[in-house]
Amino acid sequence: MKTLIAFLILAGLAAYYGNELRKENAQLKAQVSELAEKIPEEEKAQLFAAKPLWETKVPQSTAKPMTKHNRILCPQCKGEGAVMVRRGTNDVKMMCGLCMGAGKREFDMPSRDEVCPDCGGMGKRIVLHTVAPRSGGSLSQQSLDGSSPSGGFAKQAPTSTSCPRCLGKGHINRPGTQ
Repeated sequence: MKTLIAFLILAGLAAYYGNELRKENAQLKAQVSELAEKIPEEEKAQLFAAKPLWETKVPQSTAKPMTKHNRILCPQCKGEGAVMVRRGTNDVKMMCGLCMGAGKREFDMPSRDEVCPDCGGMGKRIVLHTVAPRSGGSLSQQSLDGSSPSGGFAKQAPTSTSCPRCLGKGHINRPGTQ
């Protein structure tokens, strides 16, 4: 019962304020039409002939962009997107870890910059790290030829890391420019 009474009170208030808003709206429309009658016809034509701001076009700059587009061929796979890797006695074709199979890298850079000499514009570098043999033995037990006392060989495994010089962008500021 309390809920019904509360609902009826809220409905009454909404109807009252809705009616008040309609009255105010009618008064404002009357004021606008009175003011519009006072404006001379020439000024009305100028006012209503102008395009709204959202329909006007912003003039485009005629200046050339201050960037240049670069296409760098992957030095690891020579643009193939894959490299041959020896797995035991077999050669296996695997996705290039430097370009992630793209064979190239395309990017825009500011005209004041130059391609990073450390990574050649790829933004990554291949780093070899030593992996211990699986058959036991630790890296400290490796002899100079890479063999371990248990007969396994240490391997140089390639991994790609972000270039520390360009921070992965592929380009650096040209010396002498800001």
